[in-house]
Amino acid sequence: MFHNHGCKVLLFFLAAWILPVSDVLSAEITVVDGRQWTAESNGKPVKWSTADQICDALELGGYDDWVVPSLTQLASLHDPLQASGTIGQIQISSCCVWSSTTLLEKQADDSDGLQLQYYRWGFMFDGGLEYYAVHIFDDGEVLCTRN
Repeated sequence: MFHNHGCKVLLFFLAAWILPVSDVLSAEITVVDGRQWTAESNGKPVKWSTADQICDALELGGYDDWVVPSLTQLASLHDPLQASGTIGQIQISSCCVWSSTTLLEKQADDSDGLQLQYYRWGFMFDGGLEYYAVHIFDDGEVLCTRN
């Protein structure tokens, strides 16, 4: 008989087996404006479906309700005065991080004719810009958050 906790552990091990080690997030949490965040990104760009898998499988600090942040939540971490573009407590390895916000939720001015469900927003910390990309590209790193 499986218990819920055992299933979560099994899912974590399956995710660790399926996902490369470099896709695993740091074991540290930072709090920004009352919201908990992973202190570091996964370290390399991945597809947004992988970002979802990483946050869904994450058990950190005794919590298992980690999610990919919304575009607004990500933008709140931007600090244009820092070389990385992020506030000091958050570390990323490249410019860009995926959000959970799709083009269905927030349309772009130039998105006419696109199949919106296949696109998701990300945030470019080095320039403070929002961008969107199709699901097949490794166009963002992963930060996870929880309330």
